[in-house]
Amino acid sequence: MIKMGDGHEERIRSLNPYADPLLSFIARSSSRSAVSFNFISAVGIVFCNKYVFHHYLFDYATLMTALHFFATWLGVLANLRFGQYTIKELKYLDVFPITLSSCSFVVFNNHIRYSTTALASISS
Repeated sequence: MIKMGDGHEERIRSLNPYADPLLSFIARSSSRSAVSFNFISAVGIVFCNKYVFHHYLFDYATLMTALHFFATWLGVLANLRFGQYTIKELKYLDVFPITLSSCSFVVFNNHIRYSTTALASISS
């Protein structure tokens, strides 16, 4: 801990959640919870998609992907509205590589209609 003598050490501690053991535990628990929720929801989405494809004979995987993107967009807007994050201005060339890889993943990985649930879950 940096000693400054004029009360700054409390400010530094408040900026670093790992300086306090309780906050450190909460931060690690929160990260584990977020990763667990992400994994469980991804597997749940795959199961739901497989159910719709199989039981309702829904043969439009690309439409299903578009619906997922729309639902994600609504979720992003809701999180933005509740102040979970703010919009940051970026140059197009700075985000082009990640955009290209994300679009390529969607285009080349859109096989959920024909793959097993395990393969679809692992690949996503």
